[in-house]
Amino acid sequence: MRAVKHLVLALAVLALCGCGKKAPTGPIQLTYSAGDGFWVVIVDEKMIKGPDDYVELARTVCKEEDVCHTGFWFNQKDAPNLLPISPAQVRAEAFVYGKNEGKEIMWWNCRRYPSQISKDCIPVPLNQ
Repeated sequence: MRAVKHLVLALAVLALCGCGKKAPTGPIQLTYSAGDGFWVVIVDEKMIKGPDDYVELARTVCKEEDVCHTGFWFNQKDAPNLLPISPAQVRAEAFVYGKNEGKEIMWWNCRRYPSQISKDCIPVPLNQ
């Protein structure tokens, strides 16, 4: 009985600390909610081959949602923890995806991906 209690305690500690989790193996390193249906997605920049890679990643993140919005960053320190997003965070964002009842919008950081059509660029705050 005592051994069972120790095993249960050890498993609980592993679960709480995340020690049993595998390191991310794909481009998505971390996802979390910043509130109001907005998901922050941190990706490994080296694993992004081109701007279209984001679309499938965003669709994967939002596949279970009718309404979903995501922002993609390469570094968690540049991403928001909560909404609203600051102008500096918008400038650091690589890609934005939104889905509402099957309709999609996609915006890219056109400084990073200048081949994108200007109407598909993330609107960047100018004066902040």
